[in-house]
Amino acid sequence: MFDWFEKMIREVIWKAISDFFRDLAGKGEEAIRDKLRSLTAGEQLSSSPLVKVLVVDNAADTLTLLVRGSFPIGGVTPFMRLEIVVSRSDIDLTFAEAPVRVKAWRTVLGDLTIKDGKLLEGASASATTAGPGSGRDRSTSSRSG
Repeated sequence: MFDWFEKMIREVIWKAISDFFRDLAGKGEEAIRDKLRSLTAGEQLSSSPLVKVLVVDNAADTLTLLVRGSFPIGGVTPFMRLEIVVSRSDIDLTFAEAPVRVKAWRTVLGDLTIKDGKLLEGASASATTAGPGSGRDRSTSSRSG
């Protein structure tokens, strides 16, 4: 994944976690680990963009998160659906950036529609999956009329 994209998504995840717990300011790494380990599948950390816990893997000490919403990228704002595995133990507060670490990008889906008056209209979709079942065609198309 591109470094700038990963940084943007990690910041979205960290903001959702910080807002959900409301008491992380000034906490140490171990306290943050404890908070992350208290999360359960189905918990919604934020609504816009949506950040929701899909899977808790105690053996791997990870969370699989759904991140869904519109994200501004270089003058356009595609709608994205991401499934991301983050570590519950690899927390690093020594840097100025979000302390959570991405372990794996399970699914990255993006949809962008461009309209410019009556001159131009176009749509683009992109999908990437990883892990079991990767390489399967997940593209869809539809026709109306």
